[in-house]
Amino acid sequence: MILTEDKNIFPTFTPAELALFQERNPDVKALFRIAERIWARPITYNDMNLILGFFDHLCMSADLVEFLINYCAENGHTDFRYIKKTGLNWHNDGIVTAEDAREQQRLFNHDYREVMRAFGKQNDTPNRTQAGYIKKWRIEWGIALADVVSACERAYENTGKMSFAYADRIIEGLKNESAKKPDKPPEQKTQKGRNRFANFEERKDIDFDELERKERELLMKRFGDRKD
Repeated sequence: MILTEDKNIFPTFTPAELALFQERNPDVKALFRIAERIWARPITYNDMNLILGFFDHLCMSADLVEFLINYCAENGHTDFRYIKKTGLNWHNDGIVTAEDAREQQRLFNHDYREVMRAFGKQNDTPNRTQAGYIKKWRIEWGIALADVVSACERAYENTGKMSFAYADRIIEGLKNESAKKPDKPPEQKTQKGRNRFANFEERKDIDFDELERKERELLMKRFGDRKD
């Protein structure tokens, strides 16, 4: 289910429950301390509820929650709303580990930028639907980035707009064509074997009766010469 920030998706923990979580789970206590250090301010009651909501309610790993806090801070955001929105986006995208998040950021920082540039959008970032196309092309289908960029450029040239659907048809065609390509050609040894077989097939057309008749004539001639 897609979660949005305008819904009250997290339970509200009481101060006593927050204290109990910290006592029983060292990861929760560590996350609260990490947040205070990164944000350079005391952690608030709302902050603790948000962090625990990601960790306990959405089942994000402690590494992922820490990465989320770091990522937002590195981009100049330590406010509650931005962190919540980013975390929910990651959850909706199926990100459950810090490694998943790193891979998404790699795509965002490189592949996304190249695709948007191909559509003539130098400084834009893709929305969720557009990002889904790029992930499908690069991760699910394994299409080379150069081929993706080329298809997007063609789509832009042919439609005059940023049409991911048009580019998707081009790229799907590339995927299907790639699937039809034959395996690597036979080795020379195999080819020679085929040639020998072909030569044998061709020899079946020889008139052996005629050859036998000519050979008899030759033998009779030789026998006659020897007799003289």
